[in-house]
Amino acid sequence: MFKAIACKSREEWLEARKGYITASNVPTLVGENPYQSPLSLYAEMTGALPPKEENEAMKFGRKLQPVIRDAYCEETKRTVEDLGEYTLLVSERFPWLAATLDYKILPQNGKPEGALEAKSTGFLHKADWEGRPPVRHVIQNQAQLTVTGWSWGSIAGLIGGQKFLWSDIEYDKDFEVIMLEITKEFHRRVELRDPPQADDWSESTKYALAALFPEEKEGLVVPLPAEAEEWHMALEQAKIDSKDAKEREDRFKNLLKQAIGEAEGGVLADGRYTFKKVHKEPYTVKVQDYRELRWKKAK
Repeated sequence: MFKAIACKSREEWLEARKGYITASNVPTLVGENPYQSPLSLYAEMTGALPPKEENEAMKFGRKLQPVIRDAYCEETKRTVEDLGEYTLLVSERFPWLAATLDYKILPQNGKPEGALEAKSTGFLHKADWEGRPPVRHVIQNQAQLTVTGWSWGSIAGLIGGQKFLWSDIEYDKDFEVIMLEITKEFHRRVELRDPPQADDWSESTKYALAALFPEEKEGLVVPLPAEAEEWHMALEQAKIDSKDAKEREDRFKNLLKQAIGEAEGGVLADGRYTFKKVHKEPYTVKVQDYRELRWKKAK
C-alpha cells in the first residue's frame, strides 16, 4: 500500500518530501491549522519560502516523543515500532500523498497495525484536548491512515508535562474522499505553479505574498478581474469600519495584491492600485524594503 524512503538526515528528509502532500500538510489545506495558510504552504512547496526551521516547541516536542511513547505503551499494553525519525512513507494508491509516522502500533490481540501520533503541548492548551484530541491532530492521523491503508490510529498527548491523554481514531472513509479531492487539486496547483487564492487575513498569507511577489515590474499595469471591484469596495468599507474589521481589510488587501502579482499596479473603472516597493530609512526599526498597496482615485 506504500513504499518507505529511509532518509539519513533532516535535510535529506526535507528534500524527499518535496513534491508530496504530507499528512502534516493536510490540516492546513482543510483550514484547521492556525499557524499556516494554503498560500503559505504553496509558497513553501514552490521554494518561495524556506522550510520552517525547528523552533523550541518543535525541538522539545521531538525530545518528548519517547516519553509519550512509553506512557502510551504502559497505559494501553500495546507495543509500538519506530520506523525511523526521517522515514517517509509514500502512498502507492494516491502517489501525491506521503507521511512520516511517529510510531507504528504493532498487531496485537487480533487488532491490526495502526499509526500512533505523539503530541506534547503546554498546560494552557488543556481545553483543546477535552473530550478528544484537537481536530488538526485527528486530521493528520486520518491522512496517515490513507497513506498506509491501515484501519485505525491513535493520538497520545502530554499536556503541560504532567497530564497524559490518549484516544483511538478509526478510519473515516467520508473524510478521505474530501481530503483526496482537496489534496489532489492542491498538488496540481503546485505542479502547475498556480497559487491558491489569498482569501484570508492571516500573517502567513502576508508573508507568502511578500515572498511570491517581492519585486514589481516597472511600467507594467494589469487589468484587475471583475471581482476586484467588490474587493475594492469591501476594502474601502473595511477602512471605515477599521475598529472591528481589521481582518476583513487584510483579506481584501491580500486578494488585490495577488491579483496585481508582479505588476506595479492594477486598474479598475475609476482608478488604479499601485503595489510598489517602499524604502524606509532606519528610525526605531531597521531598514526595510517591502511593497505597499495604495489606491488613487481617477480624476
